Amino acid sequence: NLLEIPESKRRFTKSKFPFLIIMRKLRNYQKKALSYCIQVSHPALFMEMGLGKTLVAIRYCKYLSVKKALIVAPLSTFYGWQKEIDIEYSSKAVELLGTPVERSKKLYNKGIYYLLNKEGIWSIPEILMINWDIVILDESTFVKSPPRKTAIKKRLNTSKFFTQHFRSVKYRMILTGTPAPEHILEYFQQLQFLNPDILGYRDYYKFRYNCFFEQFHKFTMKLHYKKEFYKRLRSSCFFLSRKNAGLDIKKIYTVRKIKQTE
Repeated sequence: NLLEIPESKRRFTKSKFPFLIIMRKLRNYQKKALSYCIQVSHPALFMEMGLGKTLVAIRYCKYLSVKKALIVAPLSTFYGWQKEIDIEYSSKAVELLGTPVERSKKLYNKGIYYLLNKEGIWSIPEILMINWDIVILDESTFVKSPPRKTAIKKRLNTSKFFTQHFRSVKYRMILTGTPAPEHILEYFQQLQFLNPDILGYRDYYKFRYNCFFEQFHKFTMKLHYKKEFYKRLRSSCFFLSRKNAGLDIKKIYTVRKIKQTE
């Protein structure tokens, strides 16, 4: 495999033969995922880990010919993003890390992709002034919590920040393998970031009141809405498990490097 050989020892390098890198074939299920992305305005890729949703997202950005993409993701995923972007573009993404001043300066560095950890939104409010072509939330469950004020400095929580901002961005996208790890209510805020009309409600608490009933401090979806709820999910989101992709037996290992940040 050309990509497994150190670039310094390759006979055919990316600079001499870029088509060798760009024309990497997608798996059939990745092609279906990309086709889905192209057909909707704001994609939600709910693909389990190891199925290559990062590559699908990058190919989607290439299809859109984006000039500026903001990717908000855990630090542990930066390595994977950088690796895929390097292969596809022979360049690196701009990592918006460091002190608030350093982050702000990097925001104006030349690049297409800009990587920001979710905690960084409070250190670099200037991101709201950039004309992004697309904003991608990787491991999007970090916005699953319902909107409320936090105790610290009464700042809006992360979830509310993303559902209130980036509304003028033409394309918004979310990626995760486990969209609702604890409760189906966790879908709401993630889908609100994409499009408030997906679930038919714009307010979390009104949605919970009308579509769920509370019993012993637990919320259960009302039967009259359940069919409609899953119909809306199927029409707006792309779900794929390792089993359905035919990879339930084969083990896939991913490398994640964690960087310290302030």
